[in-house]
Amino acid sequence: MGRNGKHSPAGDNKFATSLNFLKTLFETTEGPVNICALENETFGKGGPMETTRDPTVLEKFIQRHDKKGWGVYFCVGTMVSEKHHHSEDAINEIPFLHVDIDFKHIDDKYEDVLRKLKTLPLPPSMIVRSGHGVHAYWILKEAIVLGENRETDYERVKDALKLLCDLVGGDMKVTHPAALMRMVGSHNTKEDSWLDVVIVDQDDIRRYELDDIEDMLSIKSPIILRKERPPQEPNTEDRYWENYYNSLNIKPPPIDVHQRLKDMRYMCGTENAIHSTQLSVTASMVIAERDPEEIVKLVMEATKVAAGGYWERWNHKREERAIRRMIADAQKKKAAGKLGASTIDNEEEEEEERRAAHSKRRCHEHRFRYKAKTKNRERCQGKSRRQESQSQDQFV
Repeated sequence: MGRNGKHSPAGDNKFATSLNFLKTLFETTEGPVNICALENETFGKGGPMETTRDPTVLEKFIQRHDKKGWGVYFCVGTMVSEKHHHSEDAINEIPFLHVDIDFKHIDDKYEDVLRKLKTLPLPPSMIVRSGHGVHAYWILKEAIVLGENRETDYERVKDALKLLCDLVGGDMKVTHPAALMRMVGSHNTKEDSWLDVVIVDQDDIRRYELDDIEDMLSIKSPIILRKERPPQEPNTEDRYWENYYNSLNIKPPPIDVHQRLKDMRYMCGTENAIHSTQLSVTASMVIAERDPEEIVKLVMEATKVAAGGYWERWNHKREERAIRRMIADAQKKKAAGKLGASTIDNEEEEEEERRAAHSKRRCHEHRFRYKAKTKNRERCQGKSRRQESQSQDQFV
């Protein structure tokens, strides 16, 4: 469809692109997909929509509503049934994590955003240029089905989306599994524009476990900053910590540990970064035979102070579990005679090596399974069948 609202010769190819895009994102799901059209001037106040897996219905809807003054969107989670529309109560499956980065909210240019996303330890499975910004998707190996543990799983995904959003300077308004994202193959017509929504990077090997993404989020500081972001002014005054120690009725830690906690910073790539500081401090206090519960309380409080306004969006229970694992690991090393003052500085390096090895192993295993699956499909279906799988009929 051209800018004047009439169909262009290449229109059919664009609609096939839309269906292939949906097929890629929802390949591990069974529930119907909700798509809708919203008018730019009344965005958020409702509009026509369809909930289905029928490619013909989806194509006709996109074709009809991809026009000037409107936008075509899809819900990031599947619906419970075709009678439902996008709302938190209607979400059935969550097949990927997503981020919406708006250029007007960051200082980075398009090329910088693309480069930074690709250099993440776990890069997005797909990156889309949305017209006035960038959308990124981390596709999960298996969709999360909201069943008996619906509330717990839903909140877990929301927590991950918020941290992912902070990591890359995204829009906090869409950090939930019922969010709407702009449809690939359609156009962004805001501000009287007619901009293609296109995939600019895609890797079908990049499929992730939610655990692995959460691990990355627990140690990685933001790589793209918003123009407006939570305040980060850690309280490093000695009086603050003196009052805190007194409130818990605990003995202050050694001077070196106290100083490290004071110097701990979020969004810092040096030895004062949160993760490296936590490793060093927990090891030092284990050597000093301090009570584990005391260590947890102290390191959690210091982390809260260092994170500033970002702390509100962190998964506090997960942070506490991570600190307890550090303490347990330090205790095991101490019992084996492998932990001493001279080894503390190596803790962060060893931890990063373990995480890198784990990530590399998981990636290798997935590539092996992917290649085996592809080879088997080629053998069974043949070249013509593989080409046919790219058609719109395969979305059903």
